[in-house]
Amino acid sequence: TALHNEVLQPDERLLIYSVMAHKTILWVVGPQQLAIFTLPLGEDKLRELIAYIRDVIINRLPEFVEESEPLYQLLLPESVRLLLDQAHTLYVVPTGPLYMLPFEALITHTTEENIPHYLVEKYSISYLSSASLLKILREVQSRRQIQPNKKLLAFADPAYSSCQENTTNRTGARARTASQIRTKA
Repeated sequence: TALHNEVLQPDERLLIYSVMAHKTILWVVGPQQLAIFTLPLGEDKLRELIAYIRDVIINRLPEFVEESEPLYQLLLPESVRLLLDQAHTLYVVPTGPLYMLPFEALITHTTEENIPHYLVEKYSISYLSSASLLKILREVQSRRQIQPNKKLLAFADPAYSSCQENTTNRTGARARTASQIRTKA
């Protein structure tokens, strides 16, 4: 509860995907909001769909428009999209094959003129390796913004010996050490 109450801003949502053998669990987390959905996508099916979409992106881009929207609807069904209505930023925590999917490239819909609209047009999208990472990042950011109570200005008068003096001393020390070794042997 601390994560969604203290860390997330009102316009941010966290999408946490947990891919399992026969289904995927999706947690949608927002300020004062937590919802869990079961998606009918197992690991093998997702791996297949994502490999296909990546192939379409790389090799057959014109087909991407018709192939991407169904995947978008599977990963973000209507009931999930309703919870994202007030969001401007999505933090995606993928697992398994979802690490290979560029969520921002998913097509949300096409206009009557066949112009595709991408997920990135509606949301700023960031990826996290875990949900707790956002809390850590925000804590680090807040520590950087804290100004010290007192300022410090320090002066010193260090004594440096000249480079030539150091070389002579080192050479002399090495020479003595070498001669001491020879006399002992």
